[in-house]
Amino acid sequence: MGQRFAPNEAGKAIAFFNLLLFAGVFLWQWGFGVAVTKLQSVLGTVNAYRVSMLLLAILSLVGYLVFLLTIQRAKIFAIAGIQARRA
Repeated sequence: MGQRFAPNEAGKAIAFFNLLLFAGVFLWQWGFGVAVTKLQSVLGTVNAYRVSMLLLAILSLVGYLVFLLTIQRAKIFAIAGIQARRA
């Protein structure tokens, strides 16, 4: 990460990246807690945790697949000599 920025900006970039990671982890944990709380009254405590873990696993798998497809797309563009558009 620090290699993509000028030396005087690398520290700021790494600190911001760290902030994004902490915010992402917070949202995952908060969402998990909300899911368990909402499902407890319907499924009971144990099954609420099981379903919430299953949802977490499915979302993680979808995110990983998107990552793999993005990497594969970038490799195909690089092989073809095409500059990929940045969204």
